[in-house]
Amino acid sequence: MIQRHVDEASVATLVETFNVAVQRHDEDKLSFAERLRRLNTECGFMYGECALKELFVERIHRAARATVREQSTPGMTMAELARVTQTKSDEHRWLRLE
Repeated sequence: MIQRHVDEASVATLVETFNVAVQRHDEDKLSFAERLRRLNTECGFMYGECALKELFVERIHRAARATVREQSTPGMTMAELARVTQTKSDEHRWLRLE
């Protein structure tokens, strides 16, 4: 069996990056969901799919949060949730511009 040796400081930095990750102003929902998923993988799958979806909803822009919570179902994958979020955000932005 192969043992994997990692630097504890590197892991701590990754975990901290994951724990403070929020959607950037120039980042769309799909990119943010992918970034969270990648960080979770790099942290050794610290969170399961349900917990990761909850973190995603908590950390997206405030305007989209309530709508996304309504649309989220237990069977949804992270990618599906991100697509719904992106669509709802686009609709909200279009209505606001009108």
